[in-house]
Amino acid sequence: MLRITIRKIRDTLRLKLEGSLAGLWVGLLEETWRKEAGATVQKTILDASNVTFVDDAGRKLLAEMCRQGVRFQATGCFMLALLEDIRQECQSAARKSQGS
Repeated sequence: MLRITIRKIRDTLRLKLEGSLAGLWVGLLEETWRKEAGATVQKTILDASNVTFVDDAGRKLLAEMCRQGVRFQATGCFMLALLEDIRQECQSAARKSQGS
């Protein structure tokens, strides 16, 4: 199960996740993110502090969100390490595309 809490303040969208980012819940997060991050949103923050598990599809979505400029917040060894790996991959891909 995944709970998504949405807060919009001016031009910032904050998505707070609680639970497991796996299976059908990955699609729910992607749909919610794309719908809520419309033209008026300039900054998106994803708070993954209360995420307990991420499957491969969830990891891929987080990587796509990173490439689209979403900022992450988290606590706990698991999420901090996962999001740091994704951030480094995102930065590496950006450097490679700039060098092309």
